[in-house]
Amino acid sequence: MMLADGLLQFEGLSAKLGGGLLAGTLSVDASEDIPAILLDAQLSDATIGGPLFEMPLDVTTGMLSATMSRRRRDIRRRGCWRRLAVR
Repeated sequence: MMLADGLLQFEGLSAKLGGGLLAGTLSVDASEDIPAILLDAQLSDATIGGPLFEMPLDVTTGMLSATMSRRRRDIRRRGCWRRLAVR
């Protein structure tokens, strides 16, 4: 964890997920008038062990690797966490 110039960073976050590795960085930037939250995450070699979307045509087995980068401003606004998680 680092704090400097209004930026709080959690680096080196990691967890096992589906037999793979989820790793990333979470930052809160309060250096401007409107604060921002930044998320960079990578998922590697996770096992898909069942339907992902419960649809007639679906992914039911395999391996998954993905990268996500997200920046969200105005974290005080109602419902912003729900939208951050869905997109």
